[in-house]
Amino acid sequence: SIAVPPPGGTVREAPAPAAGGQVTLTATDAVWVRVYDAKDNTLYMREMAKGDRYDVPPDADTPMINIGRPDKLAVTVNGSRVAPLGDGRVALKDVPVGAAALLARGVPAPPPGATR
Repeated sequence: SIAVPPPGGTVREAPAPAAGGQVTLTATDAVWVRVYDAKDNTLYMREMAKGDRYDVPPDADTPMINIGRPDKLAVTVNGSRVAPLGDGRVALKDVPVGAAALLARGVPAPPPGATR
């Protein structure tokens, strides 16, 4: 005989992946950074030295960044690099740095000539 699951079944759908995650900003050179929330409350503001790191609070309300040289900042979500915030030609303001917003940007493109 064949076992038939009861009505309503025992099959459960896997939960959707959380849109959240730990965002880490790491300076690749000296760079001035301000991270703030939707109410313009400063969460972090300083000139970072090469190697300095800042973990954006996961519960921050729509965290955004103001940065003079976005090319001097490596951005990761849960340890995986995401696309750069900018190329450094212009300063950036009001750029979202929450996990969901950064993940929507995608991953960085490989350098020219790189093979996978």
